[in-house]
Order: sequence, then C-alpha cells, then structure tokens
Amino acid sequence: MIFYKNIGCIKALSFDLDDTLYDNIPVINRAEERFAKLLQERYRLPPEVANRNFWDDVRASVLRKRPECASDMSVLRQTCLTEGFAKLGRILSIDAAKMLTSEFVCIRSEIKVPISTFNLLGDLKKKYTLAAISNGNSDLQKSGLKPYFDYDFRPHIGGNRCKPSPDLFHDYAKVMSLHPEEILHVGDDPFTDVAGSVGAGCMCAWLEGGIVGKCVGFKALRVLPHIKLSSLEELRIFL
Repeated sequence: MIFYKNIGCIKALSFDLDDTLYDNIPVINRAEERFAKLLQERYRLPPEVANRNFWDDVRASVLRKRPECASDMSVLRQTCLTEGFAKLGRILSIDAAKMLTSEFVCIRSEIKVPISTFNLLGDLKKKYTLAAISNGNSDLQKSGLKPYFDYDFRPHIGGNRCKPSPDLFHDYAKVMSLHPEEILHVGDDPFTDVAGSVGAGCMCAWLEGGIVGKCVGFKALRVLPHIKLSSLEELRIFL
C-alpha cells in the first residue's frame, strides 16, 4: 500500500466491478464464445460470427456512427447485433436484439466472485455505504453481489455518461448528500477509475493490475490516485 495524497474523511465507498472484484477476462471470453454458438445454432449463421474480429469490426462501425452507444453497453450490443445481421444479409428485429442482449447479460453475469471479495464487502458494509459504479452491464443479482451494495450506478444513453465522466460519481454524492471528496472509489483502471474519480473530486484507491494482476500498470497512469493497493485485502487494513 502506497499513499500519494492526503486522505480526508471517508463517508462512503464505491467500487468498480470488472477486474476489481473478480477476474473478468475469462468471464467475457467464455460469454462471447457461448453467445456466438447460440447465434449460429438459433439463426443458422455462418462460422464467421464466432470470430471476434467480425464483431470488433461491427462494433467499431457502430461507434463511428453512434458514439453515444459507448455509454450503454446493452444498447451497444443490441445495435451491433442488428448491424452484424445486416452485414450477413439478414434482418434482426429490435425486439429480438433486446432479447438476445438480455441472454448475453445473463451469460456474462455467471461470475465466480472470490469468497474473499464477498467477505471484504460484507465487513466494509458494516461501517460504510457501498455503491457499484461500473461502465459494464453485469447483473449484480446473478453474480451474487447485489446484497452487498446499497446503490448500483451505470451509464445509459440520455442519462449519466460512462466513466471517466464525473456523472456517476456526482450522482452517488448527490444521492448520499455528500461532497465528492468524502467518497473513496476503488478500481483497477487508470483511465476510467483513477482519472474518472479524481477528476470528479473523489478520493481514489487504485488496485494496481486488477484483482489478478493482469490489468495495465503504473505507466498507464495520467493522474495519481490517493492510494495504490497491491491487493483488495489491503482495504481491510486501511479502513
């Protein structure tokens, strides 16, 4: 644990989800593989839909035309599905795209959260209000994390923008009737979590490398966090 800035009075905590509370990379990889097979079997689509490059190209195309979709992962996937089907010469209705997106969210929320994460959150909840602040669309109920959080803030089109925008952090402060500097945000990403929370006026505990040490490291920082953690368990010592 390394301290870079003075710590004020902490009255509430917020947590990023993916790669902070659990290892998200294998979760997403498995979900994308299962979802691609589902699409092939249900709609008899060609093998290219199992290639991540196909969907990466579709995603890039969608974001060029509708950059606002970056603030809503579910809407982005719905749009990518209709665009991807069109690229294959097929038509997918909006209702079908929404249904498929719901199925994907269910699959990607089959997360093996470490027992140590549950224990830590349970102990912290005895003392602090906890909020999830994530750009992703994982389902807290499905992952088993819902009982540990008092609030769940996600970006959406027409509403709060995604991190590193200050919107989600400021919404939490408003709901709690707190100043942003009274909130400590915990996250792994140097851009969305560190730059986002510090830019919003919050304190930040940066989990270097993420929960399993596979995320980007110190060289990616453009703004210093208040604290650098080498493991989530260091929060127990600190708080």
